[in-house]
Amino acid sequence: TGPIQLVHLAGLAAGSEHAEYAGEDELRAAITIGFDGVLHSIQALGDLPGSRGVRLLTVSRGAVQVIGGDVPTPYGAFGHGLGRVAQHEYPGLTWHGTDLDPAPAGPGREAGQLAHELLAESVEPAVTGWRRGRRWQPDWAQVDTGPEQAGAEQAGAEPVWRPDGVYLITGGTRGLGLALARRLVGLGVRRLALVSRSATSHDAGVAASSVRASVAELRAEGAEILLLDADTSQPDQLRAAVAACRDRFGALHGVVHAAGIQASGMLQRQSAEQGHAVLGPKLLAMPALAELVSPATPAELRPELLVLYSSAITSFGGIGEGDYCAANTVLDSYGAALAASAPSTRVLTVAWGPWQHDEWQVTTAGGLADRAKQYRQRYGFTDDGGCAFLDRMLGAATGSVLAVRQSMADARAEWLAVLDLDALTGSTAAPPTGERFPRPQLRTEFVAPRTELERVIAEVWQAYLGIDRVGVHDPFFELGGNSLVGMSMVHAVESRLDTHIAPAVLFEHPTIAEFAAALDDTPGTGDAGDGLTTLLTTSSDRGQRRRRARSGVRK
Repeated sequence: TGPIQLVHLAGLAAGSEHAEYAGEDELRAAITIGFDGVLHSIQALGDLPGSRGVRLLTVSRGAVQVIGGDVPTPYGAFGHGLGRVAQHEYPGLTWHGTDLDPAPAGPGREAGQLAHELLAESVEPAVTGWRRGRRWQPDWAQVDTGPEQAGAEQAGAEPVWRPDGVYLITGGTRGLGLALARRLVGLGVRRLALVSRSATSHDAGVAASSVRASVAELRAEGAEILLLDADTSQPDQLRAAVAACRDRFGALHGVVHAAGIQASGMLQRQSAEQGHAVLGPKLLAMPALAELVSPATPAELRPELLVLYSSAITSFGGIGEGDYCAANTVLDSYGAALAASAPSTRVLTVAWGPWQHDEWQVTTAGGLADRAKQYRQRYGFTDDGGCAFLDRMLGAATGSVLAVRQSMADARAEWLAVLDLDALTGSTAAPPTGERFPRPQLRTEFVAPRTELERVIAEVWQAYLGIDRVGVHDPFFELGGNSLVGMSMVHAVESRLDTHIAPAVLFEHPTIAEFAAALDDTPGTGDAGDGLTTLLTTSSDRGQRRRRARSGVRK
């Protein structure tokens, strides 16, 4: 009758001896085990987190840096990234992870360590580590990056970017990659290779025209820019781009891996294939990048510098970003592993907090986008400021760093407020009362609600979708619905009916008729609608579960 404890062991899958230098096949197999397996397990929970409570423990071995030089299997960290987001998307679910010692302590001792994690009364949503028979908890230390004029601008200091150097930037034709290219040219760097999936596109679209204009500006400042088409989720294409860069410029002094695509949405509706599309550009580039810095690569061919762009979501979590968090969590581990094992290359992984300019957010609908925008405006890096801060970090740190413009305590508190699910879904607020628009043309004919339950549901849909009338067979997603709007609507129907309804009911039955039928079909006394009584729960109970889920406290 109590909460369910789920221990996921996908992160214990064995890897090769030096998995940080693993090939594409080994990495893809790890994605299937570590990402797909944990994603499907979370989805299979259904409404258990909301109705009974679920405590999720993700387990890995040697996938997280704990004491330094102890990350032999970086791709075991997928589950930790998914769990960190799941705790925000599933009210009633709490999560933490643990990383076992790369040197196995024996089944009995490790079983005791996992029992310790399960029996802990209250745990932070973080990844603990077991090393040398002891349990380690993560903490943060501030890095002294020196004065703000650091890098090439600091008097007497050797520049971190060589004016005579050759640098390759993945994702270099837009966003943060392009911002860095502008910074490097401004510092006197004259040879850059910018890699993207459509770097040499001749399309007439706005995006392609913007790229051409930006590259023309860099060339006007005296820089020699080599545009290279390569999909970083295809390691052979990235290897070919590196070879083309060397052929053109005769050298390669540094690589900045800034490529990536935005998250695909909330876990409950995500497919493994959608997740793979997000993981690919970040992670499937790693076999080719790791080769560059490997001990097996001749010293004269190793770049001096490898910078990996990660995200602060790996520390703070998010909503609708499970695949993106998983990708960057593993990227962090790769960076830590390579920083410890690369014989001559300086490796730095930067988990960036928000930047003021974020083209991805403009496509994100709902209150989360508004909250994130306000947060970015207050605490986001400007393009110039963020790139200058990178110079300072390169002068002060190696390994993995988190870059935010607040103290950790303040950043965590404010970001958790951004992710407040009750506020985002409007479960404590009145339905929207704004302007409503005519019903769009759909593949279905309009059919008016036929029962009282369908009328209640239709009123909610119309309010939240901003449509003057919704038919009982109109598909939710064709009406412009998304996961967050759907959760808002479910909470509103809950309030009207005084019942608990799992959000999955809507996503699996995305029309009013199907949704109403699913509620009526819930086992009950047999009369139409009586099945709803078996889902009854007080709003007070729901609120308490959600507050406990956000705080990580279980009672």
